[in-house]
Amino acid sequence: MAFQDEDADIDELPQFNKDILRWQIDRRWRVQRIMLRLYRFLQEYNELPKEHNDQWYPIVRMVGISFSLWRAAFLTDTKGTKAVMYDNMVNYLDKVLKHNSIGFADDYNMSDHTAGYYTANARYRLERMYKFNPELLQVPSVAEINKLLVEGREEMAQDRLWDMCYLALRDCLAEYIANWNAHVRPPPKPKGKAKV
Repeated sequence: MAFQDEDADIDELPQFNKDILRWQIDRRWRVQRIMLRLYRFLQEYNELPKEHNDQWYPIVRMVGISFSLWRAAFLTDTKGTKAVMYDNMVNYLDKVLKHNSIGFADDYNMSDHTAGYYTANARYRLERMYKFNPELLQVPSVAEINKLLVEGREEMAQDRLWDMCYLALRDCLAEYIANWNAHVRPPPKPKGKAKV
């Protein structure tokens, strides 16, 4: 079966509980497409570091969100128990304290802890996106992230949170680029014949 369009409705995406590996590959593919958009945008507008912070920090956050979602998509095959997560946290701290190093293999082997860490990191960065740009709360996928905060939701399935963060990131990037094109770097107006 061919991949579906990257902007397909989330209900049409492969479901996590039916085929975890397919879900992981699909989600990595989706977030890497966003990473590619960000990469191309940054290459095209290398003057971005000189722009006002209203333009700079959102792109920094979106790169961070995309990395966190990319990493989390590798780590979602977890046991899902607090006992396993507890052991992962102890082992994680032990490794950091003894070796001063954590690599992907460690993240993978302790995924009951790290999957939630990376997905939560994406969520927190999204919360900062709309904290500094409240207009983003008009975007339904972003409003869903805010609803989690308003309702005090701490626990939820990581695959569901991943999907919510992905949709919000996708929509934030679309809003950012639309604003950039309309207000920061509007396309040049077509030149017509000069009136005499």
